[in-house]
Amino acid sequence: MPAAFNALKLRNTFNYAFTTKGGVQSPIVASITPSAKGNKVVTTTPAFTAKYLLENQDIWKDITTYKAAQPISPWYKVVIHKLPTNHSLEVLKEEIETFNKGLKIVGAPFWLTPETRRENQNFGSACVAFATEEEAQRAIRGKLYILGQSLRAEKLRVINNSKQCLKCQGFGHLEARCTKIACQICSNAHHTSLHKCKSCPAKGKACVHTIFKCVNCSKPHAANSPSCDILIARTTRTSNPNN
Repeated sequence: MPAAFNALKLRNTFNYAFTTKGGVQSPIVASITPSAKGNKVVTTTPAFTAKYLLENQDIWKDITTYKAAQPISPWYKVVIHKLPTNHSLEVLKEEIETFNKGLKIVGAPFWLTPETRRENQNFGSACVAFATEEEAQRAIRGKLYILGQSLRAEKLRVINNSKQCLKCQGFGHLEARCTKIACQICSNAHHTSLHKCKSCPAKGKACVHTIFKCVNCSKPHAANSPSCDILIARTTRTSNPNN
């Protein structure tokens, strides 16, 4: 079982190495934090840079295990639509760089839908990243030639985990791409604006006769109620990146 990550110990070990091996008296590393993907993010003190760390890997290369070290730089992500799901994404990098002049992707492409859902789909959407905004814009403005097809790409839009869809009352996606409908008041399959009371003229809103039912948790409240357990869980997960 791997040892528990100890940020303080690792930071001090880095700085001790630079003092004893490099003769640097002031601290080099300010913090070391694990990323969501299991990488270690090293932040230098203001007097030093990532370039300095990379130029002096001999000093710290034995402190922690790693495959590669690189400075953090922004990636520009786009979503490619209608990709055949019977092909592995491993071919995507070669296809884009071979048949689209001047484009070179960075990182590993990933599907936007889970495998269980793709099993019943002929096509899906995947995300790829470029090192420059110019490349991403070229992919968006034109067409990408992949697997013998001309495919459309658009900017990846990151949706807040607690963002609620006004069509289905679910979370984490845009109304424009939602195909389901659920009433925010009673959970039935109609738009909230069409909700009608059987006892009074009220339409599209709750009234004294309303019997609430949340489509997400089935409890007697509106789907957007701040007391909804599902909404609370989503909001907590969004505000706490460690979850």
